[in-house]
Amino acid sequence: MPKTQVVPLVVRHQPQRFTDVVAQDAAIRLLSPLVSQESPPPILIHGPPGTGKTTLARIFAMARHCAAPTPSPCGTCVDCKSGLTPFHLYEFSGARWDDSDVTKFAETLLSTVPWNKYGVFIDEVHGLQSKAADVLLAEVERPRKGRFFICATTELESVRPALRSRCLIVPLRLVPNADLFNLAKRICGNEGITYEPAALDMLVSMGRGSARELVMALDSVAARGHLTPGLLKTALSLGWIDHLIAYVDAVIAHDLTRQFEAISAWPALPREKARAIKQFLLFLYNFEVSSPRLHNHVNPAFHLMGPSDRSELVHGFNLGARADGLKPEDYWQELLNFWLIEPSLIDDDASLAIKLHQFNRLITPSKALALHPANDADPARRHREYRGRSRKSATKEPSTSGSYRSHSDIERLADAVSFLGQHHGRVINGAIDLEVRAPKERLEDAAAKAISRLTHELGLRIQDWAGDAGDRQYHWLYSNHRLTGVIRCRLALHVPYEHLGLAERWLAAKLWKHPDAEITVAARWWNPQPRNTVARDKSRQKFQWERMRQLWSSLDPRIDHWADEGTRKPLRELLGLTGNAEPGEPMTKKVVGVSHSIDRAARIAAEKNKMKLLSAFKDMAWSYLYCGWELDEHKDRVREIAAREDRVRRVEYIGREAGPVADRRFAEEMEALQKQWPDDPRERARSWTPWWSAKTATT
Repeated sequence: MPKTQVVPLVVRHQPQRFTDVVAQDAAIRLLSPLVSQESPPPILIHGPPGTGKTTLARIFAMARHCAAPTPSPCGTCVDCKSGLTPFHLYEFSGARWDDSDVTKFAETLLSTVPWNKYGVFIDEVHGLQSKAADVLLAEVERPRKGRFFICATTELESVRPALRSRCLIVPLRLVPNADLFNLAKRICGNEGITYEPAALDMLVSMGRGSARELVMALDSVAARGHLTPGLLKTALSLGWIDHLIAYVDAVIAHDLTRQFEAISAWPALPREKARAIKQFLLFLYNFEVSSPRLHNHVNPAFHLMGPSDRSELVHGFNLGARADGLKPEDYWQELLNFWLIEPSLIDDDASLAIKLHQFNRLITPSKALALHPANDADPARRHREYRGRSRKSATKEPSTSGSYRSHSDIERLADAVSFLGQHHGRVINGAIDLEVRAPKERLEDAAAKAISRLTHELGLRIQDWAGDAGDRQYHWLYSNHRLTGVIRCRLALHVPYEHLGLAERWLAAKLWKHPDAEITVAARWWNPQPRNTVARDKSRQKFQWERMRQLWSSLDPRIDHWADEGTRKPLRELLGLTGNAEPGEPMTKKVVGVSHSIDRAARIAAEKNKMKLLSAFKDMAWSYLYCGWELDEHKDRVREIAAREDRVRRVEYIGREAGPVADRRFAEEMEALQKQWPDDPRERARSWTPWWSAKTATT
């Protein structure tokens, strides 16, 4: 008994009507009115492979052949049931026919067609030889009653301009992932194929915008049973993803030995490994860093990695960005640019090994950056830094278990807001209160997401409002306080002054929703009333420090500190905090946070060329804490930084020369220049009277 021939899915599910074609509505709108025309213009359909060029040409021809098109073929009349034959649509490939083939075809069949509504479909029309294209052009320019031409190409720019200009251009687009997913879902339903949605996501990635490729990929695994990511990993030979993830883990750990072990165990060509590394980094950036996403097309193997694992890898890279004092966006751009190479250039193991060594050097923090660990508790680092007075153990801090704000929490916020004024010349001009209520087990996650969403989306809006030339300076700090069933978050922000009104209206119109939480938002903004400069400055400072005292209001009342006169007092009293601190519940997530623009890494980066920052908090200059000295210091810093950078540029000019003598001279000049600048920032000249000078004068 002969075997029954299995009809492929791509044939069984071939579209028969215009409405069956996925995601090509614009093209269908162009073609539909031409069905009823006696002599339609020549049509040129162009688009990526597998998007429906041939399918649309055949549906169009069938519709013209149909007795009652709608404009799609009705599918029920005698003509539709008889189907297309070469007497109704003659098909050939421009890449396979030479000059003589096209000439013979034009002289015989085209010139003697005895029937109406006869069509010619030329696929890959860009492949026609020059003489063949001329013959076809002559036929196109002589319209015959009922005859029509349809051409298709993936390379529109390669089609002869004379032919292209005489055709109606019908563009096709890559099919969006959502439409491909629905197509796969519909076919699975019709064929009785069971699946996990994640498996269909992998098949959609295999399609890369092509409906045909998706259906062929589905056909290759349809007979294997219930579709799961694990089954597709085996069936589609995607196990190499394990080696790639092992390599990236080793990169983040700065373990070169493990990197080469993972790469060596990976059975693929060097150029394929390089291409996969580049694609994977772009995938991580696209789904975890970039907003909005660059695109949604990913390697199907990457779907085998869950969102939490993906976030963990990105977090590891972002720690490197912080160590280098870079914004994550800038850091990731450098990583991607490193692998922005033609993979074919990595043609052997030696070339790949060199590239891996170079990438490891790029990722691994340099010796200079290693001198700036992220942990403030390093005693050696504390000794090297300007730390103000020597009584750094003056504060005795009891264990609070997260119920109150600690001394280190207050100091972190004080350092950040002081840096905002000293380095950026800005002050807090916005105050937003978030109140998040949710079940106990989801409360902290809901609050963290609400804070992240608000600060991130407002930042994006500011970039849009600013455009290319506007002010984009945006900074924020927050403090969380957890009570039973609720977390209250106090945010202090700086928004560019010209965008304050826009920010206020945007926040008022925003609907804050969370599936598991109730979120309420209230905001206050500094109102720049028309008044004299002195009054405006006092108003700004008052708004900023009132907000900072609100962020500090949960400071532990048991913490004391040295006062100016050498006695110990409660730190709450020294900071001018009134009222009683309300104890809260311990939190596992961060209780205070600041934007990257004013965090520790940013402050370290701002201190290059010995431009150390001041701190009234560390110096225990309590009377200066709220007077706004930071803006005066900012003016002096701007001038001094510019002067020092100019000196450095002059010395760096020597370093452009090649050779040992120039190198030695450059090193000597840089060492001498650094020695000219004091280690203690208080020794720099200033245009205002700082607290140590004021005390000396009083004494």
